[in-house]
Parts: sequence; structure tokens; C-alpha cells
Amino acid sequence: MSGSGQGPAIFATFIDRRNLVEYSIQPKVNVLGFNSDMRRFTGAFEFEVEFGADESVDINSHDFVEFYFFMGSQKFQIGVGFIEDFVKKTSAAGNVLQGNGRDLLAQLMLFPYKERVYQSGLTYREFLTTALDNTYIPTYLKFRNRPTSIVDLGMFNGPMIFTDVATSQRAQVVQEYAELAQNIVYLDRLGRMVVYGRDSRSLGDTKQTLSSYGDSNVIDISVRQNFSKAYTEVSVIWQGEENLSLGLINHNSVPSSIQKNFDPRLKNMYQPLYKVYSAQDLVGLAGNVGALARIESLAKAAVRKSSQNLSMPIVTVDSPYWVSSTGKLVPYEIGQIWTIRSDAFKINSPHKLVGIDYKQEASSTIVQLAFVEPDTIV
Repeated sequence: MSGSGQGPAIFATFIDRRNLVEYSIQPKVNVLGFNSDMRRFTGAFEFEVEFGADESVDINSHDFVEFYFFMGSQKFQIGVGFIEDFVKKTSAAGNVLQGNGRDLLAQLMLFPYKERVYQSGLTYREFLTTALDNTYIPTYLKFRNRPTSIVDLGMFNGPMIFTDVATSQRAQVVQEYAELAQNIVYLDRLGRMVVYGRDSRSLGDTKQTLSSYGDSNVIDISVRQNFSKAYTEVSVIWQGEENLSLGLINHNSVPSSIQKNFDPRLKNMYQPLYKVYSAQDLVGLAGNVGALARIESLAKAAVRKSSQNLSMPIVTVDSPYWVSSTGKLVPYEIGQIWTIRSDAFKINSPHKLVGIDYKQEASSTIVQLAFVEPDTIV
């Protein structure tokens, strides 16, 4: 079916970060764009909101903002972040605020560790706890009385060695070791750091279908492909004590793992990828697993993730929640599994919801849902 979306459905609450006070005045949201994707470290947003001429608010850059909608009388938060670029305009008609920002995890991209990182024997969770010291995430969660800063969805739990230079940004270190541990890190809608691993790929099944045929919730379905980003084989090469030359990418002369991609959609293509890691990193991560087993698993992960690009359904819906024929409401949330059906694209299989893009103007709200095959995330 086709449609233009429902009227404005998403609201905003601003929080004075310095004094940890929620502004009681709710603005009118004229324009909103909010995007989050579990495959990216941070989400981003932009907005234009309007207060009345007699409503005085002292909102500033780096104050917190929450976005949410209502399902009946139930409030459902879709995300939280901090404002970066910010413009305030005032006139006799009222006060208009325009701005953009990113979710709370983005703060880790703004500053480095104050000293060289070298920590041996910590688990990844213990390391992440130190990475969140003096950041907005625990501050916000304490304000909202949410006791957990880190959500474990298949986190690597073996001992690790963490080492990096003092000038490395916290986000860079967190992401590097997430990749080596075969995890991904993102912020959930409630402001918590989520660490997602392969064992969680089957979690979140809604038992529901999104279809381009007769589904009153769906405006349209498109499928994105980019075979140039898919690999037919992956070689993981490691260097260290062997003093290997990076220029010698030769399967017979360096310790490596070659993993083939047997997806029939890549038939008659040759598109290899070579990844290089240090032996120190691999041994530090190994725990009870040898370095060769570790690089084999890393190569397999790279093959799986590249296959995301073979078929990525994008479902455009007219509301931030799904409504069944009996009136059941299911809010869209990253990590859910939906069955995507399109006869035109020969799709009728489970897909994991990895990204949500909310777009709101004065007269409409449209939501785009990005899906991938569940086994291609990590």
C-alpha cells in the first residue's frame, strides 16, 4: 500500500545536564530526524522545536534530550542523546530551537584516555566499566534510576590484554577490542551500552510479518544490494614475533586463515579481503583458545558480515509501532526479528531489525526500518 504517514507522533523532553533537572515544558516538535543502527557506534538526530512566547527555558548545547511516543497512555522512549550544534531563535510568535546531536555513546569519541592503556587479565565488561568513567551514560542512567549501564547480549567473557597509546580516543579502543572479541557495541533506546555477540542472533523474535501485500502498516519495501562490499574469501594474517613483512600477503608464507563465502549469490565473482592483526592482540584475546583458532573465527565473522550487503530490506512504515488486525501494538525496537515478505523480491524469511530512522515534519511521521539476515551481524 502507499501512504504519507500519520501526523506528528514523536515528542521531546529536554534535561538540564548541569543541574540534572527535567524541563517541565514540552515543546511542539516541528521537525525531527532520529537515526540509530546497531552496526554503527552512535546514533544521530536533528530537530526543530517550538516553545510559546511566554515559555522561558534555558536549554544549552550538551544538555540531554529524550525522544518518545505514546501507545495509548504508555510512553515509549526511542532514544536519548546530547545536543551539539544549537541555534536559538526568538520572536513575538514564540521561541524556536534548532539543533543536532548524537546519542550518549558519542561522548566517548570526544576525548582520549589520560594515560597509556595497558591492562592485562581484565574481562571486556570490566574494561568497559572503566571506559564509562566520568561520561554522560552513568550520569543520565542514575538520573533516570536505571541501575544497569551495560547490557550483555553475548559479550566475550574471557581474559583480555588491552593496550593502546594515551592519545587514543575511548571509542576507538572500545571498538577495536569489540571487533577482536567478535562483539559490536551500541547504545540502546534507554541510554545503556549494549554489547552484542553472535549467540544473540536468534533473540527478539516478534513472530510477526511485515509484508508489501495487504499489510496496513507498511508503505513500501525496498531491497538494497552492494556486491562490491561482499567478499568471496577472507584471509586473516597476523604478525608479531615472526617479524612478518606486511608486503608479503601470500597464503603459503604467512600464518593465516582463508575462509570462503559459498553464498550462491556470489557465484562467478572473486573479491578477496585481507585483514592483518598483531599476534599480541590475538594471544591476549585467546584465553583458552589458541591464536590460530581465534584468527579462523575472525575470518569467518568477516565473511558473514560482508554478506549483509547481498540483501538488505528497507521497510517504510507509517507509524513507530506495528498494529495487528486485532489491535495488538508492537513498538519497533532494534534487535527484533520480523519475517519480511515480498513476492516481488522473492523474500519470505526472518530478518533482524538493525536500524531505525524516524523522520517527522509538521504534518507527518514516517519510519524506515533497516533489516539484515540475522546471521550476518557479527
